[in-house]
This record gives sequence, C-alpha cells and structure tokens, in this order.
Amino acid sequence: MERVIVEKLNSHPELNNLISDHQHGFRKNRSVVPQLVVIHDYVQSTHDRGIPIDIILIDLLKAFDRISLRKLIHCIEIYGIKGQLKNWLSAYLNDRKIAVKVADTLTTWTDATSGVPQGSVLGPVLFVMYIDICINAISQTDFGLFADDTKLLGEASASSQIQSDLDALTEKLEEWQLSPNLAKCSVVHLGRQNPMYSYKMKGIDLTKSTCEKDLGVILSLDLKPEKHIGLVVLRLNLLGKEGDSTEANEMGDFLKNGDTNFQQAMKVVKKK
Repeated sequence: MERVIVEKLNSHPELNNLISDHQHGFRKNRSVVPQLVVIHDYVQSTHDRGIPIDIILIDLLKAFDRISLRKLIHCIEIYGIKGQLKNWLSAYLNDRKIAVKVADTLTTWTDATSGVPQGSVLGPVLFVMYIDICINAISQTDFGLFADDTKLLGEASASSQIQSDLDALTEKLEEWQLSPNLAKCSVVHLGRQNPMYSYKMKGIDLTKSTCEKDLGVILSLDLKPEKHIGLVVLRLNLLGKEGDSTEANEMGDFLKNGDTNFQQAMKVVKKK
C-alpha cells in the first residue's frame, strides 16, 4: 500500500514543480552522482576564472527524528494534497506509539509526536517534502541539496547575500522545529584573494575548514582529487582489518589533517 501512495506523492510534486530542482535525495532518477557533478562543475568553473568562492556546508541535528508530525501534516496541506490521500496520510502519521527496550526492560508506551517512520517506504518522501519547505527560505544564493545535506555556494564578494540566506534558513528551520548541528557546520573558502568572511548561524561563527567530505567525496582547497584518492586507498587497505585500531587511528588522522596528501597516504599503505 505504501508503494502505491509513494507513486501518488512522487507524481504530484514533480508534475506541479513544487519540490526544488536542487533536491537530489530520495527522488526518482536522481542520486548522489548528478548532485556532485552539478556542484563541482560550478565550483571548478568559477574557481578557474579566478573568482573566490565560499561554500557553507550545513548539517541538521537529528533531522529524521525531529520532524514534527503535526507540522508534517500541515506540510502535506501546503503541497495541495487533499481528500482521501491527505486523510490516509494523516491516519498513517497520527496515533503512533513508541517505547524503548533495554535488555529485558521495556519503557511505558508513549505518543510519538515527532520523527518520520524510519525504515518505511513513505518516510524518505515525506522527509524531502518537509525539508523543502525550509529550504525555500534560500532566495539569493545557489545551493545543493541531498535530503537534508545542504550546501550554500556563492562568490565571496556576495558574502552579505549568503549571510542573509543563512539567517533566513536558520529562522525557517526553527519555525519548523529543526536546528543546525553547529558542531558539524563549516565553511570552505576557495581562492587566493578570498577575504575569508566569518559566517554565522545562531550568532556563532561557523568553523573554517580546509578539507571537507561532501557526500563521500573529499573537497579540498586546491580542488584536486589526491586527498580523496588517498582516503579510498586507506579504506581499501583497512578492508578485512576492522579490529586493527592502529590503522583505524591512521585513517582518522588522515581525515582530520587537511594538509595530508596522496604520497603521505601511500606511505601508510606501504607500511605493510
């Protein structure tokens, strides 16, 4: 039954152009690869023209668990979903109970007021619809989106517009009971003449980073693939050696050190 409902939902927003075209997560004929291609093509072409770029990577705090079910039903109405389909979805989301089991002890069952049903067929589609309502707050800056994995991208000279969109996004997220995970949000400044503007969310300066993982691909200041290749080599080297804490620590050091290059990664491998 859920698959039938998913088909209905997928056809509705697609036909009416309601879901942002930037969204590549949990959508038909979309995936990580085209999202990465679009973003990296923009970044590389702008960088090649000598234009400094700022990339803000935003992580949301336990987004799947914090979706308000009451607001999710309101979101369904915003998309113009009415009648039997809306009633079915409301019944599907309402009157859910949750409990936690530790060893042989089960807590008291209580009403679930937040969180999309994880492990369900419908959950990801409803999640994307909810996130899209918040993302609509971004009006002046280009961005990339995979589920709730959000990146704002713009020329460094447009820092005021980028900050304005960050403020609008933060406000919208709070309105819909979501929050950025500030410990995991960061900024990558590209370009030698980049003024390194300090972006803020909730009044807190975002961490400036020289190396970040974007949907599994390493993004570094030089835009070269060596760091990503080095990480892949390390992962291959760790296959079948899950219990080797030394190698795991070496891999962790690689991720933390933005200046680590391919040759250094290969030295780790050659220790064998």
